[in-house]
Amino acid sequence: MANWHQEFVENVRKRSCGYWVLVVAMTVIGFLFSEYLPEFRVGVVTGIQGFVDGVLNRTPGSTSAWTSAAVLIDDPAYYGVFQDRTPLRRDLLGDLTKNLCDAGARVVGLDMTIGATNSSSPDPYASETTAFRSDVRAALNERSLCRIVLAVDIDHGKRVNQLVNPGDFNSERVTEGDSNLPEDQRQIPTHRPIDNGAEEDSFGWAAVRAYLASHNEIPTEDPGGDYPSATFVDASELAQRGRLLYAQNVLASTCGTDSGASESRVQECSALQAQVEGKVILVGGAWHPDGAGMGELIDRWPTPLGKMSGVLIHLNYVEDALQTHLVFPTPNLLDRLIEVLICVVLALVTAGLESTVARLIFLGVACFVLFSTEYISWLVYWRFFDSTIPVIALVGHSLLHKKAEAFVEPRWPKLLETRCFRKKPPAEAASRPSRPETPAIGPQKDAS
Repeated sequence: MANWHQEFVENVRKRSCGYWVLVVAMTVIGFLFSEYLPEFRVGVVTGIQGFVDGVLNRTPGSTSAWTSAAVLIDDPAYYGVFQDRTPLRRDLLGDLTKNLCDAGARVVGLDMTIGATNSSSPDPYASETTAFRSDVRAALNERSLCRIVLAVDIDHGKRVNQLVNPGDFNSERVTEGDSNLPEDQRQIPTHRPIDNGAEEDSFGWAAVRAYLASHNEIPTEDPGGDYPSATFVDASELAQRGRLLYAQNVLASTCGTDSGASESRVQECSALQAQVEGKVILVGGAWHPDGAGMGELIDRWPTPLGKMSGVLIHLNYVEDALQTHLVFPTPNLLDRLIEVLICVVLALVTAGLESTVARLIFLGVACFVLFSTEYISWLVYWRFFDSTIPVIALVGHSLLHKKAEAFVEPRWPKLLETRCFRKKPPAEAASRPSRPETPAIGPQKDAS
């Protein structure tokens, strides 16, 4: 064991400065890719998601009592009652909003802008816009506790003009929020800066405030600083829990005060009430723009569970905030220091191994351990460290460093000749100057 240790240390010491320069260069490149390619990080989590969730038989963020659901405008609705038209029919959006409020929803959020425009041209769908306003006013009746959140588009700090605004209804029960998603979908956006130093709530945060206000609770304040991290539940899990509704069904289920309603209508209303009463309901698009069932769904974004519809990402944000699943990230500098420390340790170990095969086996095991540790960190603390790509960069270094040295040697020979970790002389020999031998004093015995 002692000999192995000495050989290991000697291997580290004999590495040239060129070797370590290449290690640093490859690691830095890995960090740069890791920082600016968040899709890769999402891909890594997605790759191990199925395996770990299958073993644990659970989904991150799962909870038995959800307080939110989504209404999807899917292919049958879009190519049916909405008549394959964008912008969406505003009169039907008004009917959706009114039906949900009549069924007892506490908050209805529309994840689409109603007539967003930067021009002063006449509204080509003025009658639909009027019908939408009328339905919203009807939903805000005295018997209802329902609140409505409209989506607004913040483009480079400027608010895009809307044909329908909260001010049109003269009610504090109608608010708005920016529906744009953050660059990193793992983080819950709380507000967006706009002109004149003001701020606009994000769409999800506006829905959370509205829900709490409907219960006479103090609306959640912006936490400030770094955004909290989000947990996610995918569409299939939401469907299994009965938290996905479809626009056609909601449009067919009216819960008005008509005392002469048929038995089937009463049953439809009861079924809708069971799904939405007391909850936050977000309405969003989930159709195929290239044709029914063709191509990719509209408004899809990468998350740790793969691509997900924007309205479902907002839904996860809302649920996290209401279920107090918010986990505020550690300082970014601390994350980076941990990642650098991991890479330093791995670089030192690989430098001490002489065989390329041994280095690759070690890095392969390290990759597995790091992926597992990072996933558990994400599962428990919702933090996913970015050491994935730097480790892969070290694998590349192990494979390519000899070729790189062959390229460097004729050009910068001193870089390969110089040793960055020189073996120091013994302390006693280094600290004492050599001096001549002192002759013996006194009579000497004859050696013979």
